[in-house]
Amino acid sequence: MRYVCRICGYTYDPEAGDPSQGIAPGTAFADLPEAWVCPVCGADRSLFQPESAPEATEEGPGGRVVIVGNGVAGFTVAWELVKRRRGLEIHIAAEERYHYYARPQLPRFLAGELGIEDLLFYEPSWYEAQGIRVWLRDPVVRVDREGRQAELRSGQILSYDWLVIASGSRPATPPIVGRELSGVFTLRTIDDALAIRESALDAQQAVVVGGGLLGLEAGKGLLSLGLSVTVVEVNDHLLPRQLDREGGEVLQRLLEQQGMRFVLGNSVARLVGMDRVREVHLENGQRLRADLVLISAGIRPEIELARDAGLTCDRGVIVDDYLRTSDTRIYACGDVAQHRGRIYGIIPPALDQAQVVAANILGEKVEYHGSIPTASLKVAGIDLTSVGDVLAEGPGVEHIRLMQPEEGRYRKLVLREGKAVGAIAIGFRDQVPRLLQIVAEQADLRSIRRELENPDFDFAS
Repeated sequence: MRYVCRICGYTYDPEAGDPSQGIAPGTAFADLPEAWVCPVCGADRSLFQPESAPEATEEGPGGRVVIVGNGVAGFTVAWELVKRRRGLEIHIAAEERYHYYARPQLPRFLAGELGIEDLLFYEPSWYEAQGIRVWLRDPVVRVDREGRQAELRSGQILSYDWLVIASGSRPATPPIVGRELSGVFTLRTIDDALAIRESALDAQQAVVVGGGLLGLEAGKGLLSLGLSVTVVEVNDHLLPRQLDREGGEVLQRLLEQQGMRFVLGNSVARLVGMDRVREVHLENGQRLRADLVLISAGIRPEIELARDAGLTCDRGVIVDDYLRTSDTRIYACGDVAQHRGRIYGIIPPALDQAQVVAANILGEKVEYHGSIPTASLKVAGIDLTSVGDVLAEGPGVEHIRLMQPEEGRYRKLVLREGKAVGAIAIGFRDQVPRLLQIVAEQADLRSIRRELENPDFDFAS
């Protein structure tokens, strides 16, 4: 059986093994050494799940599926369909010039640790062998819902029986004065990373605007290129969506030991320079020297195509529990989809949603009931995992913490009415599998409530 990384989508195939880590072909997932990690994003084995669909392919009624976007959601829909049904004609229309690649590895690519060939999951010939037609640099620009046609930028018209909007998101850029200056970037694509690397050749001081996952990982990449790096975060601690203040302080200390600097609880007022950025002025009057600025301030779903087609949109494309849009022949998944008021913006839910979309296209009537958010920081030397509702508050909620800042370790378990709903683990890699399990199951821990406060209590046992 093959296993899929819930962080980046990498698939471990026992028949191929993992030559990059000395894993011989024929090695079952259960027999992998404890030290093995995802070769793409560095995620622990605990963040893998069995591949959902059987390999046996069956004949079925034909039809054409057109997929908008070749990120993790779009690619996964195509792959799930290919594995399970012959007779479907599958097209992927992509904005970029590259086939599906490991977007979580862009910071390592930025640092020069990986080449483009290391990011790509499959060669072009693989898509041809699977019967998937990929239109690179030729995205869908217009949808005729009445005629069930998608028009590509080249003018090519693709009729469809089902359309899947997996257009993803783009970086959210705050309205900062001076953001148009040379040397100011966002990081979302391979081409973005190439441009940043070129600019870094004659840069010395970088400022990263945003202390989220991508900002920290990209900041570490810039540090590896020899630049000094200062991260500016408007909140009072790092990773405000994944960590509480105590966890953020432990993480900050670990990153400072690696050479990064931080300005917290402040925001950027303006970027200053003639042609190229030279200074970052903060709202409190502080000035930071910078000849390279990376803005990492979240994402904005790419809803324009859907909105222009007359589909119901809010912050994202509104979908029901079958991930259908307001047009039942059109589905949406990944960063662009808004389900029950929520846009996840991370890979694990995109994988879950893509599998549901594929199943429903095949007529299986599968419902999506949400995903448990799981995040892992991919910075060398730091083991950090956040799962579930780690910031829960209110009646019946308890936060049980173990703090070991001198050792760079922090663990928190969040209980609601005695049941596990969230967890944070920094430096407790061996306990992550068990923590993920009890949060996924919302395990009732009332019977061992007192033991949880014991610093020697080991979740791995």
